[in-house]
Amino acid sequence: MAISLQRTLAGVSLLLLGVLFGMLLGGRLGSGQDAAQVEAPSPAATVPSPPSSPSPATPPVALPPSVEAPHAPGWEPGDGTSMVSISVAFEHSCGVWDDGTVSCWGDEAFVQIPVPEDTLFVSVAAGSYHACGISVDGATRCWGFLEGMAMASPSTRFALLRAEAKQQCGLTDRGTVACWGVEANPFRTVNGPFVTFDVGLQGHICGIRSDGTMDCDGGAPVPFTPPVDSTFVQVSVGQEFGCGVTDGGGIRCFGRAPGGAPSADDFVEVGVGTSSACAIREDGAVSCWGSGPTSPPAGTSLSTLAMGSNHACGIAMDGGPVCWGSNSRGQTRAPSR
Repeated sequence: MAISLQRTLAGVSLLLLGVLFGMLLGGRLGSGQDAAQVEAPSPAATVPSPPSSPSPATPPVALPPSVEAPHAPGWEPGDGTSMVSISVAFEHSCGVWDDGTVSCWGDEAFVQIPVPEDTLFVSVAAGSYHACGISVDGATRCWGFLEGMAMASPSTRFALLRAEAKQQCGLTDRGTVACWGVEANPFRTVNGPFVTFDVGLQGHICGIRSDGTMDCDGGAPVPFTPPVDSTFVQVSVGQEFGCGVTDGGGIRCFGRAPGGAPSADDFVEVGVGTSSACAIREDGAVSCWGSGPTSPPAGTSLSTLAMGSNHACGIAMDGGPVCWGSNSRGQTRAPSR
């Protein structure tokens, strides 16, 4: 009996110890799980979100060279009675009035006479059946056609435009020459940078550098080789020859130039056509030589001029346009205001 009771008590004790051990074990495990739930931060807290990828950088916009056109942005219109720019082509002419409007006259077979009415200009350059101008805000705007195609208006800004039969060329703010049109070479090999230039009737290009030296490129039938013993302030190129005004006011010609160039030293501008040339003296008097439109109206005094194949035009001292030579298409019938 005593032995049985001892065994029973021992069994109960073992049972109680087992239950207690189980409770302790279960509590320890439970505490461990709770600690993990409290101490272990949520994934959002322990694993930082990867930094958001930055937006791709917007590539810089390829803007054309920026160059202020003459008189822009402080350009102020005049009363529209004086011309400030004039240009002649094969059988038409164009001029810019001081109020920014443009007039063209002569042959209009290829819609080169109607000009943009929504743009004001500071200068114009006329080709055979087209023309381009620099607007008062520095943009280039073209009109007319080339071999059935509308003449394109480039996005590049130019400080100066010059035209020949089938192409336009412009002087960029870097002093380089860029051309466009039919059979135009956009990459010229003339060694600039230039401060002024001209393009001839056969594609010759001659430019003057800031030190007065001149370089020429291209054209037919023969290349032009300008004088290297003179420095120049202005140049004009025709079909087979070109001429420049030296810094001393003289006239120097090159290429297949006709004889008869004046020897005075008070010239300020020269213009070259197909086979003739004219030059303006300091007092506005005009001297011409060669064959072609060589004689402006008697007593004419000019501030600037432009020579074409068979006619020429200039701006008189009073601001009015004056033309002479062939008038087969009305190209010398200059407008008046």
